[in-house]
Parts: sequence; structure tokens; C-alpha cells
Amino acid sequence: MVLVDASTYEIFDEYRSYVKPVYHPTLTDFCTQLTGSTQAEVDAAQEFETVLDEVTRWLESKGCSQPGDCTVVT
Repeated sequence: MVLVDASTYEIFDEYRSYVKPVYHPTLTDFCTQLTGSTQAEVDAAQEFETVLDEVTRWLESKGCSQPGDCTVVT
């Protein structure tokens, strides 16, 4: 996820995190080749709810606590 300055379209911060898959936790060879993600990275990832909480805190720390405060691009 990146934060973009809406007036200049420049990226001013980024957030990255893996989310542990629930339904298909084992990566296929195709997925690994496409993304470069490893099974170890996926296995060590946090659950969606935890990552969502982290993203929310990150956005708030950047002054994005209200809708329209920031432009988020994923």
C-alpha cells in the first residue's frame, strides 16, 4: 500500500505486509514464480485482522484518520 500526495501524485510513504492465507495456505509453484513470495514468508505472516489493525495505526500515524485525509493506492 502506498500513500500518494493527491496534488503531486508522488508517493510519500509505503506499507508492506504479508497476510496469512486461510483458504489456500500452500503456495503453488505458479504463484511463487509470479510473485517471488516464498512459502516461509507466507507461513510467517500474520492474520488479516492483525495486519488490518497495523495498517489502520500506520494510516493514523500519517495523519489519515478521517476519510479523504489521504489517498491510498494498493
